[in-house]
Amino acid sequence: MSVFVVVVERIDSGAAGGRVSGASINTDVFLTAQQAIKEVSGDLHGVLAKVEALQFDTAALVAAIAHGPLRPPGSAPSGGEWVGLPAKDVFGPGMAPPVHPEALPSSPASASSLSEYELRVQGLPRSLVLGREIQLSVKALDVKQDTKDINRDNLIVNGQEISGAKGGYSEAVAAISAGLRAGEEAAGRQAWPHDREELAAQLFLGALNRTSSGFYAFEEVLRLLNCDGIVVVSPESAAARPLEAAITGGVALGRAHTRYAVHRADGCGSAPVAVVDAYFHFRVDATSLSSLALQAAGDLTVPAVVVLETHI
Repeated sequence: MSVFVVVVERIDSGAAGGRVSGASINTDVFLTAQQAIKEVSGDLHGVLAKVEALQFDTAALVAAIAHGPLRPPGSAPSGGEWVGLPAKDVFGPGMAPPVHPEALPSSPASASSLSEYELRVQGLPRSLVLGREIQLSVKALDVKQDTKDINRDNLIVNGQEISGAKGGYSEAVAAISAGLRAGEEAAGRQAWPHDREELAAQLFLGALNRTSSGFYAFEEVLRLLNCDGIVVVSPESAAARPLEAAITGGVALGRAHTRYAVHRADGCGSAPVAVVDAYFHFRVDATSLSSLALQAAGDLTVPAVVVLETHI
């Protein structure tokens, strides 16, 4: 950590109101301090992005072993007792507060020319972690639309691959319900009524599907990188990874990936100016999710982040 010192040699208090004379001031402090803050802030974004990915990957592995296809032969469906902290204490319900991007270089979205835009993109940290909140709402749940979304997608639930073309929405709901049920059994709690268990799974899928998760990610990408008249941002749907869900130890985690290409607005050049991988992460405590499902009304605020990884 740098220490910045301003040295004042002598203050003449005899003059009216006092004045500084013969002062030696290191003016570099006014230029270097902000740059140092920007660099530290960018590093913290990178650390937070790795933490988010590591937490989900760990949860997915634990869920696949405890409740999914990696479960040892002959083990109990609930996965048995695990040594260590409960997942709810490790993964949720809260998320690490992301670093706000105010201290980062100027947003490319406000550039006035292509060359300025490219310079600003180059000045961005490779990873940005942007926090937001989402709502799970029984009233706003659209099972018909969610079914369409999931049936044309691919999912991985607790290590189990689910194809939208085979099983689709109904199988996804069943797999998430099973994960929630196993968590309750492992904790020695009474299982939820079947219809409420199913509703809880539907609420979770409603936040994970492409319509919802894709909207949250695209909104942040546009906020940071869209610049009218200079570039055009477009999704590369074919590059999207399967939707992912990990339900274990009283916590349900979701992750959705989308990729976006940034092209010149004038259509010149085939190579994109930049490519952005967007990861939407959210998690919800199963107890809160069950309370919402049992009420069959109201809504639940869930913490989430969008991780943007920019490649030039």
